[in-house]
Amino acid sequence: MRINYNATAMMAVNALNKNDENVSVSTGKLSSGYKINRAKDNPSGYAMSRKMRAQLDGLMQARDNSDTGVNIIKAVDGALSEVHDMLQRLNELAIKGANGPLSDGDRELIDEEMQKLKEEIQRISETFEFNGQKLLDGTFQLKGYVKDELSVKVGSYNDRMTIGDYEFDLIGFRNFQIARADGRIARDIKIYDENGNFIPENVYDLWRDKITVPADPTEEVAEGEARTKAAILDPDGKQEGWGYIDAENNWVALPEEWEETVEIDNPNVDDVHIVKVTGPNGKLIEPLYVSDASGTSMTLKGPDGFEIRLDINEDFLNSANKEEVKINLTGLGSMTIQVGANEGQELDVEIPDVGLKALGIDMIKTTTKADSLDAITRVSTAINRLSGIRSKLGAYQNRLEAVVESNEINHENMTAAYSSILDTDMSEEYTKYSTYQILSQASTSVLAQANERPSQVLQLLQ
Repeated sequence: MRINYNATAMMAVNALNKNDENVSVSTGKLSSGYKINRAKDNPSGYAMSRKMRAQLDGLMQARDNSDTGVNIIKAVDGALSEVHDMLQRLNELAIKGANGPLSDGDRELIDEEMQKLKEEIQRISETFEFNGQKLLDGTFQLKGYVKDELSVKVGSYNDRMTIGDYEFDLIGFRNFQIARADGRIARDIKIYDENGNFIPENVYDLWRDKITVPADPTEEVAEGEARTKAAILDPDGKQEGWGYIDAENNWVALPEEWEETVEIDNPNVDDVHIVKVTGPNGKLIEPLYVSDASGTSMTLKGPDGFEIRLDINEDFLNSANKEEVKINLTGLGSMTIQVGANEGQELDVEIPDVGLKALGIDMIKTTTKADSLDAITRVSTAINRLSGIRSKLGAYQNRLEAVVESNEINHENMTAAYSSILDTDMSEEYTKYSTYQILSQASTSVLAQANERPSQVLQLLQ
């Protein structure tokens, strides 16, 4: 029996300390509701729970981002709804202006309303904003640029086009030019057949049914060349304007210095391929056709939904230096919405320009019957184009709403997994807590008895 070192008491103290620590840990789990309060409680579980927590918070933020995207599209569609209504009114005005009984004075009054509506469409395009960012001026449409040619610009293109370098053979837009009555340049276009082979520049056959050569005389033009003045007729035989053909019955473009002008559209423009395009890696793309052309722009369509709009300056039409236009399509420019919790989980939303030039109605007017008829066609095309834009935006909205629902479901499932790692099983932990308390009380009682043992040994000395 010893009194210097009470080993029994030391054992009781160690047991008491251990039980007190277990009671403390169990109390923390019961009070916080978490079974991992410190990294030492479960190192691997702690690391996993932190990553899952970041994922959970990221999913909720991504859901909010997607909700913001939905709100942007709703706002844009609201603005486009107003533009659609104005286009419908422009269509009514164009049809009204084409009515035969109206005088030119009446058409001037109609045109005044048309020009004001056009101004409002352009104003909406240039000024509509969401959170300080312009949305309808082309800021968030796909971008491309033209190399070494300042007179041609990429207006817009769709996501069906492969990103990369293209070569557009547009020389035909310079070879044949017809001056319009309003001073703009109308284009007669170099034509390719379905196999991409160039059709010779005798395009008289295109107009054979619409040209009549009067018995009268030839016109003396530059360098003393004689050309026959020909009347251009509509299908009903009414004269639309004047043109010229040469001695071999080839259609001749009107030089700018000639006073006579003619306003006419290619009747076969929807039936022939007119532009040959070489795409990335030198791949020859099926020849495209012009679906719409105004004095300053043209829209080309092709296989698999391929579509691009080029804005062309008259300087290019008057130039003879280049035969090809080289274009790089970057694929950049869309509004990128972060719709997931991880890098790369994004959705690109393209919001096209809806300005007058983009819609192809920048030059429409109703001052004459011919102008009104032209406006009917162009407004109809603009309505179809705007309908396509709104349809695409509706698809984006449906997709974003699906992303919102998907993120909420993922968040729910991941929360359940996170809970299984981190949350305390209260019934199990309370059982442990009761056990640790009893053991702690027992250790305290044993320690008290162990501390009494040296006193009992001292009784031997009495």
